[in-house]
Amino acid sequence: MWTFNLVVNKGYLKSEKVELSKITGLRKKLKKMKYYELEDYHNSQIITTSELKTHLRITFSDDDNYIVDLEKAAVRMVEEFTNLFLLRTNGEQYGNTFNDLKILFKSPLMEDAATSRVSYYQNGGWIVMPTIEREIVRAIKPSRVYATADFSNPTTDDVFQAWKINYNVGYATIPDIPYPLKQAIKIIVSDMYENRQSVIVGKIVSTIPRTAQYLMNPFKIQTL
Repeated sequence: MWTFNLVVNKGYLKSEKVELSKITGLRKKLKKMKYYELEDYHNSQIITTSELKTHLRITFSDDDNYIVDLEKAAVRMVEEFTNLFLLRTNGEQYGNTFNDLKILFKSPLMEDAATSRVSYYQNGGWIVMPTIEREIVRAIKPSRVYATADFSNPTTDDVFQAWKINYNVGYATIPDIPYPLKQAIKIIVSDMYENRQSVIVGKIVSTIPRTAQYLMNPFKIQTL
């Protein structure tokens, strides 16, 4: 049986041995895939160490660095749960057709949405789609990208994820972040501080305190 290593671009799938007879089916499966890739994550501290220590009711400084690490982890948990980025973050969403980009995975789309770039892969390189051919709607949650009447529907190279959109998401400043989300961060930090057992990756919902989930639910964006 002939086999060879198949490597999918952007690291979306791991390199693995694939039987030649299965390539057709795998190709069809890959054609349906779309994903979001971070380009520039904000990595900012949303809740100060002082605020967290007040919430935890501790006055000593021995655990300050540990608390900072917990805050970063809690922020990522809130962002993953809600599909929001809490501060300005730039990323790219990939798909195999323009329609794969219709629903944006991450929110809230920033006011500079007009600068978002939709590109397609043609003749071995990325070509930016003219803004007159697409419209980005922020008012809908999740935000949408629509083709206008001027859309030319260009032919792309026969590659995986031949379309992409680069856009900025996040709240403009820390004061703009809704208070319930900030409170959820504090509750998650408190829970992780008090319960230092391992967390199973992929079971994020079961590890988030129920109170924090209640606080985040009104802000959760369903994208799929």
